[in-house]
Amino acid sequence: MDFTSERPDAERSSQEKSPSTSSTAYVWDSLSKIWLTKLALKELDRRNRSTRPREHHPRPLPVARGLLARRRRPLTRRLLTELRRDIQSQNTPASDFLRTCSPVALSDVQAFARHGGPDLLDLRGYPGPFAYCSHETMISALSDQRRGRKRQFSELEPYSDTPYTSTKKSRSTGAYDPNFRERMINNGIYLDGYKYPNGQVLPEPQNWNGLQRMLAKPRRSLSSYAKERYDEFKQADAEVTSEDDVMSKVISRIQGTVPDANFTGNIPFNNLADIMRGKSHKAKPDRFYGARPEQLHQDLHDKLQALIVPSTEQTRPIAPNYFVEAKPPKGSAFVASNQACFAGAAGARGIHGLQTYGERQPKYDNNAYTLSATYHSGTLKIYSHHVSQPHGPGTQPDYYMHQLNGWLLTANEEALIQGITAFRNAESWTAAQRNTAINRANAIAVVANPLAPRPAPAPQNSIPQKMRKWWTALFLSLS
Repeated sequence: MDFTSERPDAERSSQEKSPSTSSTAYVWDSLSKIWLTKLALKELDRRNRSTRPREHHPRPLPVARGLLARRRRPLTRRLLTELRRDIQSQNTPASDFLRTCSPVALSDVQAFARHGGPDLLDLRGYPGPFAYCSHETMISALSDQRRGRKRQFSELEPYSDTPYTSTKKSRSTGAYDPNFRERMINNGIYLDGYKYPNGQVLPEPQNWNGLQRMLAKPRRSLSSYAKERYDEFKQADAEVTSEDDVMSKVISRIQGTVPDANFTGNIPFNNLADIMRGKSHKAKPDRFYGARPEQLHQDLHDKLQALIVPSTEQTRPIAPNYFVEAKPPKGSAFVASNQACFAGAAGARGIHGLQTYGERQPKYDNNAYTLSATYHSGTLKIYSHHVSQPHGPGTQPDYYMHQLNGWLLTANEEALIQGITAFRNAESWTAAQRNTAINRANAIAVVANPLAPRPAPAPQNSIPQKMRKWWTALFLSLS
């Protein structure tokens, strides 16, 4: 579906900015490919209405004029009776018309229908008929009145030629919309498996091999994982029917008890700056792990909050860099990967902001310090997210997502142990990277403002004492 003529390809860094980048039209015009969805059709209808000469709009039907005249009246039983009488008097069902036709006329209608019926090409772009309120809507309105809320008739059936604007957020928007993935690509956020038009694949993070070793590192706590626990996990996975079930019955078993872990979920990242141009969209991961707010120096909180403070609520985790997206069997793995990619890009941007705080020209080491996990129908996948600047200094950065590994946890006990090990290693490792970035930025902020209150020390992570030297050596090798 094309809204405009052929659009030349250009680098994102040199794209012209629209004077109103928050407008709906700018979002659609920025897409190189538009999927046929309900929102796309509504946008096409909006543009058709805006280009149609106003004098061609038909006048309302007599019944519509009567309704418009009464639209400010309270919705009483008397008004409902009048509305039903007017509607019934103005409409003749097709079945009633055919029932009264003569045999000759009915034969002509049947022959006309067999040849395709009337040519409707001239009706393209013609405004739809007036939509009358249904009997169910009227009854609902009367119920509202009985509960003390008075509704006007104008609330039920607005009659307007203004462009369509949706105020109801549905699953056709955001990560559930096929066009959302195209929006991410146009804004330099690339999902795992993406190929450029010239066939080039996405660059892997520089610490790819170290990340693989980190995920596979055995954990002593899982060395005696009993088969009974595998059977319990498999049964729990078979019983889930919603995202809440997956998080409480499945992800909780995978995560286990993690000392000092600071996580929450289903909180929209309303406080973060938009990472995409055009229509605003906020990440809302099912679970994210971050630092405690008191770990951050106050100057950093004030200067970097648009990058690392997701929520305006002061008790929520900050600088998140590990995200979990889970779907029940009836859910969509496509949507889960969209959500993980978008949240991971926001997390990678925040960690990079901490790592380069105080630098005149931010540097990009092309290492991944942010991870995400998706779970769907027994399959756990873990991804890396890293930020790069492929077009040179001063240009917009790109965000890359790569699948590190995947496990079918319900296949057997060995696969379950491997997946749980990787998940918990990823949580511990991202906590270490987060604390390191915060401590570095805090040190710079303390020197710049020694009179400000000192931040609280980072909590002890869940890495066993005997493994801390290994983790330190691994981190140094990755850096």
